[in-house]
Amino acid sequence: MSLFYLILLIKNNYKYCKLKRKGGFITLKKWKVIKKQGYNIILNEGGQNIAYSPDSGIKIIEEDGYAFKNLSKSGQLEKYEDWRLPVEERAKDLASKMSIEL
Repeated sequence: MSLFYLILLIKNNYKYCKLKRKGGFITLKKWKVIKKQGYNIILNEGGQNIAYSPDSGIKIIEEDGYAFKNLSKSGQLEKYEDWRLPVEERAKDLASKMSIEL
């Protein structure tokens, strides 16, 4: 590990920090998984903790070092899945994807 990355780790003081190479970039992993009986809890450093059942089929995706549920199964982080955004923006995005059936 280079001196630059060691300084970066110390400066940011990430509890769950791991370096992860993604393409040509190195990102800081800012989350960890705690496995419980029948479900997992993801602790996002400084963010929303999320829980899910491994049997549910829900996949976890990583964006900017944080973990998110990929509820849309698109492999991309949708606005409504991004807990960093305001609730109103997330709800508006989800509502725009829904249809009205009678």
